[in-house]
Amino acid sequence: MKVDKWTGKEAVSLLSVLDTLNEAYQLDPELMQNLITTRFSCNKKIRDHETIQTHCFNDASIENPKAGFLGILNGIIGIDKNKSGPISANFDDNGKLIGFAFTNTENISAKLNGRKIKL
Repeated sequence: MKVDKWTGKEAVSLLSVLDTLNEAYQLDPELMQNLITTRFSCNKKIRDHETIQTHCFNDASIENPKAGFLGILNGIIGIDKNKSGPISANFDDNGKLIGFAFTNTENISAKLNGRKIKL
């Protein structure tokens, strides 16, 4: 989005966010891989935030949650009834980022339920 002057009333569509993320991926896949897969320890206030998504599995835990770029971005945009943000990073079977898409929240919910994580 280009504007002459910011007013604070601009609206950004989810499609434009998705398009920009995929454009950035096409321009610099390594940057986007690092940006999306790097997560940082965060405090419990961020973990418990209503819309910011954090990770509490793999190398993180409920006591040592981690947050990354996409969790913050989705937190800015908001969540749906399944507590998922609208933008997902897609990876191949080797963990390589291949682009971004709208979140399939039913699929995410099924995976979380399989891990016995309460929604």
